[in-house]
Amino acid sequence: MVSQETSVYFSLSQQPESPHQLLLHIQIPSEPVTIMYHQALSSIKRDIHTHGFVKGATPESYIATTYKPLLIEHLKQFFFRHCVNAMLQKGIAEHKIITLCAPQPRQALIDPEKPAQFTFFVSTSPNPIKNEWKKLHFKAPGRKNYKDLDRQVDFFLKEEERKQKESKKTAQTGEPFAAETIAFHDWICLSIRLVNQEKKYLLNQLEQRVWVKIGEEEADLQSQELFLGKKVGDSFITNNDFFQDAVSDDFSTHYLFEVTILFHIPSHFFDIDRFKTYFRLKTAKETHQKLIEVFSFRHDISQRRETVEKLFKLLFHHYPLQIDSDIIQQQEKVVLARVQENPDYHVYKNQHDFKEKVSLLAEKQIKEILFIDSIAYQENIQATDEDMINYLHLFKRPRTKEFVYFDIPHSRLNDQEISLCHEEIRRSCQREKTLNYVLYYLTKKS
Repeated sequence: MVSQETSVYFSLSQQPESPHQLLLHIQIPSEPVTIMYHQALSSIKRDIHTHGFVKGATPESYIATTYKPLLIEHLKQFFFRHCVNAMLQKGIAEHKIITLCAPQPRQALIDPEKPAQFTFFVSTSPNPIKNEWKKLHFKAPGRKNYKDLDRQVDFFLKEEERKQKESKKTAQTGEPFAAETIAFHDWICLSIRLVNQEKKYLLNQLEQRVWVKIGEEEADLQSQELFLGKKVGDSFITNNDFFQDAVSDDFSTHYLFEVTILFHIPSHFFDIDRFKTYFRLKTAKETHQKLIEVFSFRHDISQRRETVEKLFKLLFHHYPLQIDSDIIQQQEKVVLARVQENPDYHVYKNQHDFKEKVSLLAEKQIKEILFIDSIAYQENIQATDEDMINYLHLFKRPRTKEFVYFDIPHSRLNDQEISLCHEEIRRSCQREKTLNYVLYYLTKKS
């Protein structure tokens, strides 16, 4: 083992498998495994109706024997979703591991009375970039000089300032400001802890953090009932299916969760001050110029996107890399999953060079993440909670979302908004923050 990190319940260790391959082990002591095993056992007992027994009265010994494979698979799923995935993402960032693709599950070993271990395989790379990148000559593409673009930006700023003032008007009824209470399309960050019937923590205060967007579809009714009208600091205990479904696909669970609302990003207005902080803008003129980047388009590509693409072309030219075909094939699956969600997928698929384009895009994405992560680790760039709030703030408007190059995981599954791992979003935010750092440094230098 080359290194190890411990927390309340976990230890993360690295094991080299080859010069560019690594196994990451996350170990959980027996205590939480045993606790959750009995919680899962109780959930099954409540629902099954075994011949010869009243519903809910089947002996646990019978259930433990008959349903053991199902219980084990559930525990694997529960621990991965509730905490292991977050620990994995956090460990990769803190140990500054450069991954060429998403970690691949290798093995999960769970026994009710023994420590559990999750093993992941990652392909790694040495840092391909040295400080020489700061000497590169880079000039950002210019904007389109249509005066109408300036008017569009001015209108956008005035409209968002109007909405912000409107949201802060106190109603005559004495209700909170509109922006303070959770509404449709808002983002919220939650702290989730498992508790027992006596409202005592089951896993020694182990906290899961997730982000949720409040959808307005009928499929989002559960999250609407839980959060609409609430505000930061509100805390409650629930067994709502929204949280049960998040940790179990195998069978219905009846866990109790203590949920606390930590952060809230209202969608009613776009906060210009947060925008200025995120991009280190000091004046109204700089703010106007920055927004022009997502209003100015050339050949259906925004100035912002054109700038980022030009930057990566520069890095690819100065630091040529060869990516193994098996790594590219793994990323192709990620690309295809995204493309298949596009309404025009079948049109793209019928193009004669579709597979070639998917392969080229996959290779390009691998290199981009490799370069950005390398610089992030080299410059010790980290994403704080405040950075994450400012980053997610950009998703409020279609225009400002154009500033985001490294996207978050999809928040919708089967037409329903789902919870997203806090640490996964932190990784995307860290990459975006690094990209902005590089652009800021090179353009200021120029």
